[in-house]
Amino acid sequence: MIYNFKNFSEYLQNILNKKQSLNSSYSLRAFANFLEISPGTLSDYLNNKRKISIKVAMKILNKFELTTQERDFLLSMVNPNALGKSSKQEFKELDKDIYEIVSKWHYMAILHLIDCEDFISSYSWISKRLNLNINTVKEAILTMINVGLIKEENNNLIQTNTNILTKDNTPSQAIKEYHKNILSIIDKKIDQVPLEEREISGLSLTFDKNKIPDIKTDIRQFLLDMNHKYSKGEKKDVFHLEVAFVPLTNLN
Repeated sequence: MIYNFKNFSEYLQNILNKKQSLNSSYSLRAFANFLEISPGTLSDYLNNKRKISIKVAMKILNKFELTTQERDFLLSMVNPNALGKSSKQEFKELDKDIYEIVSKWHYMAILHLIDCEDFISSYSWISKRLNLNINTVKEAILTMINVGLIKEENNNLIQTNTNILTKDNTPSQAIKEYHKNILSIIDKKIDQVPLEEREISGLSLTFDKNKIPDIKTDIRQFLLDMNHKYSKGEKKDVFHLEVAFVPLTNLN
């Protein structure tokens, strides 16, 4: 996670490592060209032999998709005065909020509910629609307002379309907890929801484990296709499509 980096060079090294893990021939020179600095200068930055300036750091960060909070945090490691009124404690709190949003199913459910045509900006209405405790709803909305996912205008809740959840700042443990929570919801819905309003299907198959990456790619594309095809038109209810692919045998 971005907020766990101790210095700016550690962040750069992490980016370089990720690029090299995807392409073994990716070199430090290629990374330097991407950042528009010389290979020698980049090497000095990575080995803490040269202090990076705020101007260069801002130029480098413009190469990446970062939230304002992430950008400010990284700049603060180059020059603490660049952060202004913000503090590292505030970023730690933001980190906790992101973990909470990712790990609990009801945050995304509320966020999508806001997009429904008949949505009413009322804690009690949201509580009834999602069968949630009203205090849980209040806490979730305040948290999402705090991180910038939603905002309140004229007493109406509105999605901001801000993306504060990235691969760099989304804890893997939070994602695991989210899917566990969703699976527990599905377990209850099997008995609670009529067959004509849900679909539970499964398939067991035998194949070469070397094809697992291909299966994962196909599943991700399937989810993208489903979202593209069915997220248009009238929006009256919130559904969740969960796809699970796990081995039933102990893999050799």
